[in-house]
Amino acid sequence: MFSYMWGSFLWYSLLSLFIIYIGHQCWIYITEKYAKKKYIVSSQIEKYKNMVQELSTVQPDPVVDNSLFDENEKTELEDFMKEL
Repeated sequence: MFSYMWGSFLWYSLLSLFIIYIGHQCWIYITEKYAKKKYIVSSQIEKYKNMVQELSTVQPDPVVDNSLFDENEKTELEDFMKEL
């Protein structure tokens, strides 16, 4: 009876460990196959490269002629004063 108890205990222990192992392997398979992987570092590097490329391709604004701007301001102010 004593050996039957230990044999049964050993059998159920090994069976339980085998079931846990199979369940764990199934879990790993499901997570690797169906889970969306996010690589945060590489995605941030790609965003940084895109920003640098975009900033390097931007052309500077042409120089604004201040004399023309001053004349426009002057005419606007005169029109505004006439309205008052």
